[in-house]
Amino acid sequence: MDLADPEGDVRLVHPDAADIRAGTFDLERFTLWREGDEVVAEVTFAAPVRRLRDVRLAEDLAVDLWPQTVDVYLDSVPGAGHIAALPGRGFDVPAAEAWDWVLVISSLRDNDGGDVLRPTHVVSSGHTLRASFHARDIPPHIAGVLVAVMATSTTGEGRVRQVAPSGGDCHVWDDARCHLVGAGPPVLDATEEVVPARPVPLAYPSGDRPRPTGIPVAFAQGALLTASPVRDGELAAGQLVTVVDAAGVAIGTATVLSVAGDAASLRLTAGEASQGASAVIPVTATIPIAPTSPGGDQN
Repeated sequence: MDLADPEGDVRLVHPDAADIRAGTFDLERFTLWREGDEVVAEVTFAAPVRRLRDVRLAEDLAVDLWPQTVDVYLDSVPGAGHIAALPGRGFDVPAAEAWDWVLVISSLRDNDGGDVLRPTHVVSSGHTLRASFHARDIPPHIAGVLVAVMATSTTGEGRVRQVAPSGGDCHVWDDARCHLVGAGPPVLDATEEVVPARPVPLAYPSGDRPRPTGIPVAFAQGALLTASPVRDGELAAGQLVTVVDAAGVAIGTATVLSVAGDAASLRLTAGEASQGASAVIPVTATIPIAPTSPGGDQN
């Protein structure tokens, strides 16, 4: 699999520093291939990859960090999976493109679970980060992929830097510095377009993108929606759904408040004004995934 970055839109602004240069978070290409008993993921950036040395996580703990944290979301099971990205990422994916596994390339191990796959080791060479995974853990058929690049943070949920306006510079790597342009998810660059408040789509190299089939929106006012008809067991209170417009484009995410008869009440939790809402797309199920071992030292 070989994906090029379509835009290279990066929202992190900083002066030149020894280890953080223009292009540090500018994704250029992602490749994934099988090599014997391993699957190799290679992420190429516009600038050489350099470690941040002796970054202090606590008073008595200093570590070396990759500036980049990279998530690779994989869709391999049609109609099942997760809408929400990992903690701290602050974005969703369209329900019809729900992810099943995620490869996490990071110096920090703040997200673990059966659906989170960690590399056996990571090396940098020039402009690339190359991570190796046990081939037995990777699904044999991968239909959709989303590569999301974030800035590693020393604090906070998920240990990724939040994208919000702030002052300062990046000579010191902490969340009180750097200028992050705009509000929205902390995705600095990705293999698909990142639009604040909209679900981030996956890329489907075959061109066969899943077609959303949803429940029509019968009423919309402000953040409140009503969808009908709802089949028995199709929606449940607390469930996340993707809201799409008449063209089937994902415009937001909503939470089911209640289901009464064949109608569901929902509240828009992220996205644009509900006036353009045409249908809501539920995920049919979340697949059960057996836990996997971390696989060793990734540094």
